[in-house]
Amino acid sequence: MDTLKAMMARAEASKDLSETDKKSVTGYLEAGIRLFKETDGLNAEVQKITKTVSAAPQRIKEIQAKLNVKDLLSHRPISKLRHPIRVHKGGR
Repeated sequence: MDTLKAMMARAEASKDLSETDKKSVTGYLEAGIRLFKETDGLNAEVQKITKTVSAAPQRIKEIQAKLNVKDLLSHRPISKLRHPIRVHKGGR
């Protein structure tokens, strides 16, 4: 990104470019800088999601352990705590 900023400064200070060309070049460079910033933001989101996904198996185990403790404390069989899904066979 620093390279793009330096190029923009050179383009703005250039005596060889017309004002139209300067506007065009700086517009493209500004778009490039904006895209770099967006990419950085997306990369940060990817890292956050990757961390969450990596931690998921352990988190699932922790939740299952808490549920098992609650089931044991309630002295009810786990089958009575869960609502089975009923599948309707046939028509209507």
